[in-house]
Amino acid sequence: MIALLSLLSRLYSARPIVISGSCKCEAAHEHAALIQTVLDATNAKKDLTRVQIVSIASDGKSRRGKALTKLTYIAPLTRTSPIYELLTHLDLFDTFVGVDDIMADKDYKHIFKWLRNTLLREKGSMVHGIKLTWGLIHKHLSDSGLPLAHIEHVLNPMDN
Repeated sequence: MIALLSLLSRLYSARPIVISGSCKCEAAHEHAALIQTVLDATNAKKDLTRVQIVSIASDGKSRRGKALTKLTYIAPLTRTSPIYELLTHLDLFDTFVGVDDIMADKDYKHIFKWLRNTLLREKGSMVHGIKLTWGLIHKHLSDSGLPLAHIEHVLNPMDN
């Protein structure tokens, strides 16, 4: 879908793009080529539509995430970019971009889920020099008074 950022409600709606279905077994580079075809087709009509693609979103599937990385994590945003001053003060904002300053947008729920699953691995994760493990997180949540059922739900790595 292409969605336009506009104050006009008629324009501020998603426009579906129909692409022949995939077999869902293509590699990330093949998926990136498919997305690039849509970008190229849209950009070829820029003079007619006056549309500039600024972001590509992912639904969290690893294949799409890797494809977006291939297309949008090419180089840091340059100081000469027209959007540099708008974004440079956002400390946690990832300013890596692709061609024409295009950025990736990954649903935050998938990022949080990835972080949770990383923390729940048996070997744990180091955060500011402290090794966080499933057991330590469980103890802290328990000590804070959370019910056991809630803790087990939050710390269940099989919970999709």
